[in-house]
Amino acid sequence: MASYRGIERIHNINNMVKLPHGKGSIHAKVTGYCNSKWDKSSIHIRDHVNTFSYEEQYKFGINVLKMFGWKQ
Repeated sequence: MASYRGIERIHNINNMVKLPHGKGSIHAKVTGYCNSKWDKSSIHIRDHVNTFSYEEQYKFGINVLKMFGWKQ
């Protein structure tokens, strides 16, 4: 695998998972979850996760996908 840094590390084809779209899909569920508030605060989960390191964001993302039924 190529070595990426910074923005290239996040926005590249090796860091993407294709998910079905539409009502009730894993994509819709993940989007809804990430748009919800973090721990009853005024901060959206997606904004809170942006404060994590790349590795933490990756692990979080995989866990959220699995939480909604994604299988590798």
